[in-house]
Amino acid sequence: MLNDQCRLKMVKLAINQDPRFSVSDVEFEMPKPSYTSDTLTYLSKRHPDKKFVLVMGADGLSTFPGWKNFEFIQDKYTRYVYPRFEEDIKTYKGQKNIKFVQAPRMKVSSSFIRDGIKSGKDIRHLLPSKVYSFIQTEGFYL
Repeated sequence: MLNDQCRLKMVKLAINQDPRFSVSDVEFEMPKPSYTSDTLTYLSKRHPDKKFVLVMGADGLSTFPGWKNFEFIQDKYTRYVYPRFEEDIKTYKGQKNIKFVQAPRMKVSSSFIRDGIKSGKDIRHLLPSKVYSFIQTEGFYL
């Protein structure tokens, strides 16, 4: 079973001590369930000198109005969105505080990767090598 500590370790392996990123376990300290609005509020209060943003895939935009305090997030935080299809940009372009990331569009998702591992496909080219090795060693998603 993949627990929070294993997920945290995979993120640490993925960023590989890149100084542009840091890993936080702040949500482990917060009441469950954990909501994005609560996490952003907590981080903003704890680090008033920092500017926080939300990074998300365009697949989350259709359900975003159902998120807890979505209007608060939309008003206070910029959302950087990775579009999967051109239609994503056309449909959601007018939303407040949304910036579409200009990046190559690939039909790859976490579900795609988990399903690939489960079915025995070689997906190592889709993950940082240390993350792939950790998943294989621990037998995750099999």
